Amino acid sequence: MPWEWIQTEASPEFADWRRRCGLRSVHVEPEQILMQLMSAVSAGSRGVGYWKTRNLETDQIDDQETVAAIELCGLYLKILDPLLIGGRVEGHLPVDVAPAHSEQQANPFQPVSARSPKVGSYESPPPGPDAAIISRPGTSLILAAFWDDSSQYVPQALSVPRASMLVSATETASAWQVNLTGLRGIRRQRTAGGLKLDLMDFDQVATVLVTSDSQLQQEIEQRVQQNSARAAQLMVDLARFKLQRVKAVCAEIDSGPAGGDPEAASLLDSAARHEAMATAELGQGQLGTAEQLAKSCMRELRQVEQRYWNRATQSLSTPESSPHTLNFATLPDHWEMLHRIQQATPSENLLTDGGFNLSRQLSQHDWKRTTPQEDLFQTSAEIVSEVSAQGSRENHVLQLRAWKRSQDGRPGSRLPSLLVSVPEVQASAGDLFEVSGRIRLGSRLRIDQQKPFLVFDSELGPEFAVRPVVGSQWSTFRLFRQASQTGPFRIWLATSGSAEIFIDDVMIVRRGRADLPSQRTQQ
Repeated sequence: MPWEWIQTEASPEFADWRRRCGLRSVHVEPEQILMQLMSAVSAGSRGVGYWKTRNLETDQIDDQETVAAIELCGLYLKILDPLLIGGRVEGHLPVDVAPAHSEQQANPFQPVSARSPKVGSYESPPPGPDAAIISRPGTSLILAAFWDDSSQYVPQALSVPRASMLVSATETASAWQVNLTGLRGIRRQRTAGGLKLDLMDFDQVATVLVTSDSQLQQEIEQRVQQNSARAAQLMVDLARFKLQRVKAVCAEIDSGPAGGDPEAASLLDSAARHEAMATAELGQGQLGTAEQLAKSCMRELRQVEQRYWNRATQSLSTPESSPHTLNFATLPDHWEMLHRIQQATPSENLLTDGGFNLSRQLSQHDWKRTTPQEDLFQTSAEIVSEVSAQGSRENHVLQLRAWKRSQDGRPGSRLPSLLVSVPEVQASAGDLFEVSGRIRLGSRLRIDQQKPFLVFDSELGPEFAVRPVVGSQWSTFRLFRQASQTGPFRIWLATSGSAEIFIDDVMIVRRGRADLPSQRTQQ
């Protein structure tokens, strides 16, 4: 798209839901703002805007951090303006980080089969770092960015000490790594296929200028020098703001039912030392050193965030299974919710027949089927019999099937191919629900998406659908939700693309209540 909006706060629907529940706001991390900018530029966008709904010029640390992140993004664009305005995206290159990246913690929510990159393909996001080639005659800007499958929730490591890539270049071209506080020449390494470039301290973003135009190189260097003092100040500010915020969230979690994390505490101490050193170096005018120390501080803080997030999500089907594990700032709410659930006596299954053994037709008990893309897919939703593995008894399960009407290559929309609404249950504001069921893949239809099953609810909607990994053996999905208002609560079971899914033992169980804002005021 020629223009992209960068999200600096939660979506209105999610923000409204948290407000109705009396919960704290989501905080978009500075790394996430920078990642959005780089994804837009790497895809060829010619302009960006920063989406917000309120004034950010306040004395709140969160707001000051967001403002600093936005200004830092602006400096990246200001430095690279001549290359971005006069160039266009020619393609994408793989970035080799294998020796260092292999030590990073694997993402438990990403199927192993999806890890191999498809260079140059826009069918799906890249599973790891890649670099956009933005070219103009005689010059290339190589914009490398660190992608992964979890940083949209909580920023992960996003850095390696060293990476490399292979680019094409003329015999007279030279390469410079463009940092916010200075340029560093990259040694020419001629190899089969082009010029090998080694990137040092690849932290989220690495920009490389490859050109034989010495005047352009001098112009970029001058732009860096003009903005280096402000860039270094912003980096140190971001390190300070993030340190204060992360320490506060960790202290709240540590004092609650989840308990503390000694290794995270050690990382926080090291981050604090790096922030103090960065501040001192900045005061002495050592801009490059201040930038590197601030980055070290933020890297350690990301490790802290990752540890707390991994602990919170380790027993979940996906991060969306809890409404509070989508963001680091809301993790204390997750542990509070689990504590209330563990203290409460669960209700019986609120669904009349979630095991499908009392029904012989889906229409009984108010189960309803919908085909959102009727012109593209044929669908069926039926209760079928299944003999247990031991052959001792007959069981009834729900079979969902969706297949394309023709193989004309037309892409489907983001809508599900098949929806089945579950009978609604009555909720009171503050009710905590646990929704669960068993799922497995059928063998008669070939799936065309990695995660062909999704389940979502009337509180958060399809934007926060749980998409568990589905295999040929039965597995369990589970999600927790809090009712924000009194009224009906409903869930939807759905397929995405072509698939055959078997579902059984669907349950909606009331698991206690959360405090309402009015109750907290009275207390």
